Amino acid sequence: MNKRICHNHGNVIDTSDLVVWFGDLNFRLFMDPVVMKTLANPQNALDKDLQIGLQQFDQLKRLLQKEFIFPGFKEGAIKFPPTYKYQLGLDIYDIRKQRYPAFTDRILYKTNAEESPQCIAYNSVQKVRISDHRPVYALLSVKLKPGIYMYVLSTFRKN
Repeated sequence: MNKRICHNHGNVIDTSDLVVWFGDLNFRLFMDPVVMKTLANPQNALDKDLQIGLQQFDQLKRLLQKEFIFPGFKEGAIKFPPTYKYQLGLDIYDIRKQRYPAFTDRILYKTNAEESPQCIAYNSVQKVRISDHRPVYALLSVKLKPGIYMYVLSTFRKN
């Protein structure tokens, strides 16, 4: 981040009304490799109970809870399969190079507003198979302060 911006305006993240941080954050699951191979079995990959159970092994969840990283950031409930590492074009996890399934693709958000955004939807798009990742999306409901954002809203309405 540009030091001049931070120096003149403080920490941009801490002074912004809303920050959404998303992408391949590259966090993994800390699990026994034998269990990982079981997960990678196509018959188990979409098991909802298994997905929920996996979250206890998620690096990012653990670090967020302890606020070791991304302090103040939140994430919607993960109710989708791990988004990485798939064989290209297939719904089969690729474990050939000891790369095991993980929730690497994430959307985090932080607000300084009085009322926190509501995460209406947070999911992966399993039908998009052009990468070894599955894309994720989130729908956040955010309350705007009256008057302050009128210019931004009018810009969106023009387009």
